[in-house]
Amino acid sequence: MRLIIFLLFPAWLFAQSTTVTYTPLASAIANPERGFYHFTETWSSAHTPLQQSVLSNLRNGYTSFGSNYTTPVTLALRVVYLDQFISSPISGAFLSAIETDFNTARAAGIKLILRFAYNQDTSSPYNEPSKAQILAHVAQLQPLFAAHSDVVLTLQAGFIGAWGEWYYTSVFGDASVLPYQYNAANWQDRVDLIDALLAALPPDRTVQVRTPQTKQKQAYGVGAPTNSAATGGRVGHHNDCFLAPFYDYGTFNDYDTGNPDSAQLKPFMQAEAALGVMVGGETCDVNAPHALCASAGGQADVELSRFGYTYLNADYNHSVNNNWTPCFDEINKKLGYRLLLLNGEYPNSATAGNALVLQFSVKNEGWAPVINPRSGEFVLRHSITDQLYFAVSNHLPTSWMPGNTYPVQQTFCLPAAMPAGVYDLLYHLPDAAPVLYGNPNYAIRLANENTWEPATGYNKLLHQITIAAGGSGCSGFETFSANSPLPVEWIGFRADWAGNAGVSLQWRVGTESGVSHYEVERSLNAAHFQTIARIEPAGNAASYAHLDRDLPYASQGGYWYRIRAVDYDGTASYSQVQFVRSFPVLRLSILGNPAAERLSFRVDGASGAFEYRLISADGRICAQGSAGHEVTLQDLAAGFYFLEVVAEGERLVEKVVVRD
Repeated sequence: MRLIIFLLFPAWLFAQSTTVTYTPLASAIANPERGFYHFTETWSSAHTPLQQSVLSNLRNGYTSFGSNYTTPVTLALRVVYLDQFISSPISGAFLSAIETDFNTARAAGIKLILRFAYNQDTSSPYNEPSKAQILAHVAQLQPLFAAHSDVVLTLQAGFIGAWGEWYYTSVFGDASVLPYQYNAANWQDRVDLIDALLAALPPDRTVQVRTPQTKQKQAYGVGAPTNSAATGGRVGHHNDCFLAPFYDYGTFNDYDTGNPDSAQLKPFMQAEAALGVMVGGETCDVNAPHALCASAGGQADVELSRFGYTYLNADYNHSVNNNWTPCFDEINKKLGYRLLLLNGEYPNSATAGNALVLQFSVKNEGWAPVINPRSGEFVLRHSITDQLYFAVSNHLPTSWMPGNTYPVQQTFCLPAAMPAGVYDLLYHLPDAAPVLYGNPNYAIRLANENTWEPATGYNKLLHQITIAAGGSGCSGFETFSANSPLPVEWIGFRADWAGNAGVSLQWRVGTESGVSHYEVERSLNAAHFQTIARIEPAGNAASYAHLDRDLPYASQGGYWYRIRAVDYDGTASYSQVQFVRSFPVLRLSILGNPAAERLSFRVDGASGAFEYRLISADGRICAQGSAGHEVTLQDLAAGFYFLEVVAEGERLVEKVVVRD
């Protein structure tokens, strides 16, 4: 009986396999969208174009003047000063100059961290434009962002203050003078600019802000306290005084009070990084021993890991960076992602028209995930004819979080007409932008010895499979194809919490030739995705939307989403992954504590009415109500009180300090 059952199983289940163990690479890698960057700037009054030859050589090893270290570089910070356009539109000539820089970066094989600014003024009066003029400039730049986002790692918020660092400004509130604070109007103006930048960029590109409190105000409103929860999403952080004195020179200040609050803002930034938000920056001043390596009694490598840094400035400040000799190799390797193959198990033979099981394990040894959209694909290459066959992996590198190991296992179909022969097995991690697909400068190299093919951008899995002709046919799995398996040009994808309605998903594509359908996929852990909807294609340059109403319990505080575009031949490509934090848990936030004349509060997550009571320390009810978000305090003595809110069957309590 056992013999009969054995013979009924397909032969491909019993093909002999080989286990390959991979050797780690010891050196840093010139991988895209991570690592140290080279600083560049230009002024509209004296434009200095990017030089392709200079940028191209950076990946071979860059030693900044005055530094004691050399590092491969694939990033450039480009600060563009619009100093001639304080009160006028950006000229067509300068817009063309900016576009030329984008094209130069693409030809050189690097990506840009962008920032726009107007001055370097640190004393009033500042030579700065109005808010309306800045927003008009953002609108002018939008077409350039849309056309060249493929070579943009991220956009730093910029536009405000000296160097575009959101300080030294009269228009948006000057925290360089007493009382070192911003008012609600200042915060709202700043939030308006962030929202405008997010709208101007394709949905798959991010904006970085200078201080973590700015992200809180953008996410929750201008009254948000410094203990606000992390949200993830498209707004990240750039700390341009990393490891400096005085709480990184104001990075971790509470600009509502004018005082530092690293006790709240550092954990917030750490939680943001844990959700995959991009963090980067530069050092700016000596602060021993804090700015030294951990082995020398400092915190440099510890905080880079804690906050998940993707990039740092290679050009500044050498007074700090040159002290990192004990830990520089680790920093050089672990900024951003570092994807290491551990082992793989692959069949030695297969039959055309039958199934093929491929599996390996990969570990992210870096300090951050892959940030921007990217998929992986297995490649089979005939050892004699070099004919290629591609199949998209359903495991996204953007979901491989720092310090974790991930199994990549998938069953594929081999085409029935696939020529017999010996095939090399490879893995390819190309850029998601169609214009960069096939450019090895933009493909990810795995951190292993003897695997990288610099001419193709493929990673050799160090195994060959002998494929025989004559299979009986295979269906139900991803199929290897002789065509590039990227049928969709992804312009953007975003997911947003819509309260009781669920999660709102929106995506847009530029081209979708040969697409059979889209599958909306959801995950509760960023590793295993489930198809929750199927959407039919509407035509090229189409926009799509889906509302996920039936949400399971989110044990990790939210949901991960991606869109899978399936071609008629079975090939597929994926959008980037978007995380959406759910807010089913109610949160009571006090806006301004201590309070004097009135107490303002907010109840996050409450969909309906709620009741509140203000209770004194001795248990007296001093105020109560069922509407509004303010309590009058004029007749109350100074001291401790408790605000109690009952909403949706839950009781929330926060301590309040009333002052004279």
